[in-house]
Amino acid sequence: MSVMTQSHTSIGREQYGLLCLSLIVLVIGIFGITRSWVRPGLPFTWEIREQGITVKEILVPDGDLLPEDVLLGNDGIPLQHHEELEFIFDGKTRSDSVTMIVSRQGQTTTVSITPWGNWYSRHYLVINFIIGLCLWGIGTWVVLHRPKDKPARLFFLITLSLAIVVMVGTARLPAGTPPWNYFLPALYYLVYPFFPALLLHLLTSFPRAKRLLHAQWQQDLAIYIPAVVFVLALEIFHGRALSSADMALFREYHRVFTFHRGYIVIYFLLAMAAFVHSYFTANDESEKNKTRWMVWGIAVGASPFMLLWTLPNLLDTAPVIPEEIADLAIIVAPLSFAVAIVKYKLFDVEIVINRSIVYSLLTGAIITFYLLLVGLTGQFLHDMSPQANSFLAISFTLLAAAIFNPAKQRIQRFVDRTFYRVKYNYRLAINAFTPLMATVKSQGEALELLMAHIEGSIPLEKMAVLLPRNGVFEIVASRGVKDEEENWLGFAEHDEVIQLAKIQARPLAKAGCADSSVAAYRQLLEHFDRTGMEILLPAERSAGQWGFLLLGQKRSGTRYSVEDLELLSMLALETFSALERIHFQEMTIYERAEKEKLEALSQLKSEFISLVSHELRTPLTAIRWAAQNLIDGIPAKSPPPIEHYLKGIHESSLHLSRMIENLLDVSKIESGKLEILPESVCLAEMIGTVIHSVTPLLAGKSLRIQTEVSKELQVEADRDALEEILSNLIENAIKYSPDGKTVSVEAHKAEGQVVISVRDEGMGIPAEKQKTIFEKFVRVSQDKKIWEKGLGLGLYIVKKLVEAQSGTIQVQSQIGVGSTFTFTLPSA
Repeated sequence: MSVMTQSHTSIGREQYGLLCLSLIVLVIGIFGITRSWVRPGLPFTWEIREQGITVKEILVPDGDLLPEDVLLGNDGIPLQHHEELEFIFDGKTRSDSVTMIVSRQGQTTTVSITPWGNWYSRHYLVINFIIGLCLWGIGTWVVLHRPKDKPARLFFLITLSLAIVVMVGTARLPAGTPPWNYFLPALYYLVYPFFPALLLHLLTSFPRAKRLLHAQWQQDLAIYIPAVVFVLALEIFHGRALSSADMALFREYHRVFTFHRGYIVIYFLLAMAAFVHSYFTANDESEKNKTRWMVWGIAVGASPFMLLWTLPNLLDTAPVIPEEIADLAIIVAPLSFAVAIVKYKLFDVEIVINRSIVYSLLTGAIITFYLLLVGLTGQFLHDMSPQANSFLAISFTLLAAAIFNPAKQRIQRFVDRTFYRVKYNYRLAINAFTPLMATVKSQGEALELLMAHIEGSIPLEKMAVLLPRNGVFEIVASRGVKDEEENWLGFAEHDEVIQLAKIQARPLAKAGCADSSVAAYRQLLEHFDRTGMEILLPAERSAGQWGFLLLGQKRSGTRYSVEDLELLSMLALETFSALERIHFQEMTIYERAEKEKLEALSQLKSEFISLVSHELRTPLTAIRWAAQNLIDGIPAKSPPPIEHYLKGIHESSLHLSRMIENLLDVSKIESGKLEILPESVCLAEMIGTVIHSVTPLLAGKSLRIQTEVSKELQVEADRDALEEILSNLIENAIKYSPDGKTVSVEAHKAEGQVVISVRDEGMGIPAEKQKTIFEKFVRVSQDKKIWEKGLGLGLYIVKKLVEAQSGTIQVQSQIGVGSTFTFTLPSA
C-alpha cells in the first residue's frame, strides 16, 4: 500500500511540475504576441529585384524616400533579403528615425525613414496566437495523461517549443530597454534548434524504440549535440549583431543561420526515415496504426501549405489562400500525434485516412463540375437576356445546390461499396442482425440465429459457442463439431487459456491463422490442435461474465482478417446481450409465477384457517357452556374430584377459544378484511377494564399491577382492537413475571400522539429474538412450560392492530431485568 501511495504522489508532483512549465510557456507566448503587436512597420512596400530590395510604393508621402529607390543599407551595399531590412529596424519605435543609403537613378543619397503602422497585421497575430495556443493545449493534455511516458514528454517539449516559436514570431529585436528587449530573441534561438532534435528523438522512440548506436545515451547525445552547437552559434553571432547593429556581423550570423536551415532539413529527412522504418518494421497492427495516425497528420497538416501556398508561389501565380490560413492546418499534425500517443484506437485510422482522401477527391470533382456548370449556365443566360439572368441564375443555383447534397451521399455509399466492400458488407450484416436479435425469445433461438448469420457472412468449417455452467465452459451450440471433439472443448473457469482470453479481451489465435494485430499470443493451443479450431474469441456478457466463440477454418482457406474478427465480436456481443435479456425475462416470469403461487397458497391457507376456526367455535362454545353448568351445580353439584376435572376442561376450552380467535384475527389481517372503527376512548377506563378481565391470571401469584394514566387522556382508536392490544401485552407481562414483581402500565401525551407502555420485571428477551418477536409463530419465553401454551401469534396481532390505527410499537428488554413494550396511538 505504501508503494502505491508513493507512486501516486510522485506522479502528482510530476504532473504539477509539467503543468507549471506549461503555464510559464503560455505566459511567454502571450508576452511575445503583445511585443509583436507593438512592433512598428515600414512606411513603404518593397520587392526584391536583381539590383536588391526596391521601394515599390510610398505609404507616407511626407518621407524622403521615393518609389524605385534601391535600399543600400548603412554600408552602401544593396540589401539582398528582407531579414537585412528587418535587422536595420530592430528595436525601433514609431518615434525613432533610421538613416539609410539608397540608390536613386544611379546616384546614392542618404534618406531618413520613420517607422509607421504595424509590422504584423492583426489577423496574422490572431491566427499565430490560435496556432500557438492549440499547440500548447495539445501538448499539455498529452503529458498530463501520460506523465511517465517518454514519447509523451518528448511530444510535450516539441509542442511547447513550436508554441514559443509561433507566438514569439521571429528572432527580431522588439522595442524596449536593454537588456530586456534581448530576452525574446535569445529565447527564440534557445528553443528553435532543439525542435528538429526533439522530433528525431520522438520518432526514434515511438511507437517503438530504434537504436543505431550501442548505448541509448550515446544515441541521445548524438542527436542533441548539433542542436547545442547551433544554439551556442546562433546566440553568439546573433547577439553580437544585435548589440552592435553592424550589418557585416549580421551577415555573418545569416551564414550561420543558413547552415542551421540545412541542419533542420537533414534532421527532418532522418525523422522521416525513422518514420518509414517504424511502419515497415512494426511488430503488430497497433504500431502500424500509431504510425498511420502520424503520417496522416503530417500529410493533412502540410498539404494546404505545400499545395495552396508554396506551389502557386513556385509557379509564379497567386496563392489560393493566405499564408496564415494555410498555417492553421498545421494544428492537425500535433493533434494526430496526440491521438497516436494517448489513444490511437479512438477511431479506425484506415477509414479516417482513406475515406478522407477518396471523399475529398470525388467531392472536389463534383464541386468543380457544379461550379463549372453554374458558371457556364450563368454566362449563357446573360448572353440571352441580361434582364432575366438574375432570376434564372439564382433559381438554377438553388436547384443545383438541392441536387448536390443527395449526390454527395450517393458518392459516400459508392465509395463504401467500391473501396471498403468488406467493411461495408459487414456493417450491413451487423445492422441486419441487431433488430433480429432483439426479437428472439429463447436461448436456442438466439444461438441458432447467431450461427446462421456467421455462416452467411463468413462461411466456416466449424464453430461452437461456449457458456459457463457449474464452473466449466461447455458447448451450448455448435456446427460442424463432432461428438468426440465436444469432449475436448471443455474449459474450466481457472483454465490458463480462459484466464488469458479474459485478461487480453482479444482473440487468441493459432499461429498463422489470423493477422498479427488480433492475435494476443501466437501460440499453439492443445485444444485447437485436437479439434481443428483456430480462434478463441471472448465476449463479455455482463460485468465479470464471459462467453466464447470457438471458430474453425474459413472455407475459403484464407486467414482471419481484422474485419472478420471485428464482425464476429460484434455478433457475439449482440447475441450474449440478448441471452442476458432472455435470462432476465425468464427469471422475472419465474419470480412472478412463484409470487403468484405463494399468494395463492397464502390465500388458501387463510381461507382454510378461517373455515376451520369458524367450524370449531360452535362445538367449543357448547363444551365451555356445558362445563360451566356442571361446575355451577346444574343439574346437580358434582363431587370434588369430578369438579376438578370439569374446571380443567373449562380452562382448556377457554385457551383453545383464544387460539381460535387469534387465528381468525390473523386470517382477517392477511385477507385485508380487518375492520377498524376509530372513536374517542378514555384510556384509563379501558386499562381498568382490561386489568379487571385478567385478574384470574393473578391467582396464586403475588404480583402487583400499578398504573399511571391520567383520567382525561383520550385516544382515537377502535375500542375492540385497543382492548385486544392491551389484553395481549398485560397478559404477557403477568405470564412472564416471577412472584413478588410489579407490572406497570403508563401513558402520556406527546406531539399529538398518546404513548402507552407496559413494563414487567420478568426474565427479559434475548437481543437476537427482539427483532423477530412481532413475526408470526414466534414465542417469547425461554421457559418451555410457558412457551408451549401459545401459538406465537399474540404480538404479531398486536403489531398489526397498532399499525392499522396509524401507530407504532417497539420493545426494549434486558435479560434478568425485564421488558417494556411501548406503542403509540393518535390522540383524540
